[in-house]
Amino acid sequence: MFRPQSRFDQRASASENIVYMPVKEGLPPTKAAAYGGRVSKPLTAKPLSKDNRSKFVQMLRQLKSTRKIIRSAMKFCLDNAEMATEITEILSEALTTNNKNTSKKLARLNLLNDVLHNSSSMMKNASAFPAEFKKTLPGITRNLHDLSKVLKDEEKTIFDEKVLKLFDIWNRQAIYTKPYLDRLSNIFLGLPEFPVQPPKTPEPEKDKGKGLKNIEPIKTDSKKHEKKEEKPEIIDDVLDGAPMEEDDEAEINGVPFEEDVDGIPF
Repeated sequence: MFRPQSRFDQRASASENIVYMPVKEGLPPTKAAAYGGRVSKPLTAKPLSKDNRSKFVQMLRQLKSTRKIIRSAMKFCLDNAEMATEITEILSEALTTNNKNTSKKLARLNLLNDVLHNSSSMMKNASAFPAEFKKTLPGITRNLHDLSKVLKDEEKTIFDEKVLKLFDIWNRQAIYTKPYLDRLSNIFLGLPEFPVQPPKTPEPEKDKGKGLKNIEPIKTDSKKHEKKEEKPEIIDDVLDGAPMEEDDEAEINGVPFEEDVDGIPF
């Protein structure tokens, strides 16, 4: 949906006091300032200073798709990466206005692309931008879809090609996952955001005896498995040679012992 009465569609005055959100009693001007005083606040949740906020808004109002202007705005974002949360909010707001100027939209979209492309640089906290823009890109894409519907013929074709080309670049550079980018593409093309997959049909149960009818049973010889009856062995009288005679009992180990074993008897 288009954002009504956005400050980006109004002419800036020299004495204009620009704030991100209308200040209400007890509420900070931005979501980033809401983390003030909390121990668990993100490192990139610091709010922009009043001067930097005004400067960035002016940049976005005057942004054009020239290399020099885009590079200057991208450098401002990376230099202030500690305020990535608020920078993302301001740029996302600029991309969801009701302005139907496609050149302005594409210029701001090219700035977003440059920031994402350089988020892997050595700049401190620059890596926070992909995660921050991931939260707002579905809303930005819906706005681009609404804009695409009111364009005509050739202008619509060129606009659609440039937007879809950015999604392809983000896929090749692995900035976002393919399922997430497919979701963005579906939103832009007016397709269901999350396509419903058809339920899987259960496979029919196979017959338990199917395929086993022609198999012949294995024949086993029961006689081989029967235990043979063991017949007791007949032990002959002769075990170790000639049988012992009665006369041999007296002399088994040689000469029989006499009464005098250790010499002269006591």
